[in-house]
Amino acid sequence: MDLKIGDNDTHIQVGNKTYRGNNISIVGNKVTIDGVVQDEDLVAGSGNIINVVVHGNVEAINNESGEVTAHDVHNLTTSSGKVQCKNVTGDVNTSSGDVTCLSVGGDISTSSGEINSEEVNGSITTSSGDVQCKAVGGSVKTRSGDITHR
Repeated sequence: MDLKIGDNDTHIQVGNKTYRGNNISIVGNKVTIDGVVQDEDLVAGSGNIINVVVHGNVEAINNESGEVTAHDVHNLTTSSGKVQCKNVTGDVNTSSGDVTCLSVGGDISTSSGEINSEEVNGSITTSSGDVQCKAVGGSVKTRSGDITHR
């Protein structure tokens, strides 16, 4: 996981540990903050998944696996894991995982997962999963799933 932090008040929480910095990277069970590898190893949850909660604004999140919960994000990419955000000004891309956001300024794309959002300015694409949304500026496509306008 790589995070580019948007402001000095932002921090991330992994389990019971809190980390602060401008650039935070989690590879395996090691955390690197602004280029400095931290001494302690992370302890993953079930299935070696590390779940991260971001408190504050983030420029970008790139995550291989695990759940991501954040407030305001510019762009968010994850290979596998649930995404929960309040506002995303750019795009949300996930290979496998549900996406729940209040508003997305760009597109939402997932290969496998449900999408729930109040407002998406771009398009929504999922190969397998239901889509529930209120307002979409672009198109909505799903191969296997229901589309519900709220």
